[in-house]
Amino acid sequence: MDHDKDVKIINGFVGRLCERTLACNSIKLRFAGKKEYIWIDPPWTLHGLSGCVADSSEYPGVTPEFEVWCACLNPLDRVRLTSVEYSKGCLVLGFSNDYQLIVPPSLGEVAEDDFYHHWYASE
Repeated sequence: MDHDKDVKIINGFVGRLCERTLACNSIKLRFAGKKEYIWIDPPWTLHGLSGCVADSSEYPGVTPEFEVWCACLNPLDRVRLTSVEYSKGCLVLGFSNDYQLIVPPSLGEVAEDDFYHHWYASE
């Protein structure tokens, strides 16, 4: 799986506002509608100036703690994407509120014909 096309799409989102939605511990960052988005499956971490504020591995499932966990991801809602870094399989998305979403390389093996492995972008 080659993420070059995905990174090119994401670079086109830089400077634009996004909204976040969740599906369990997967994140969808939408840009101006339903067609333009970044889909991220675990693992990922969200970092602010004080360090890690949310981690996909801490997903509590459908419990009372779910709303508290979701609230930790509010910094990704209605915020401007300001930077994209992709190196050695690690994707780092920077936002105008000084938060970073870090998507480490996948530990699993990736086949060439996989549609995506762990994250992708759509325009």
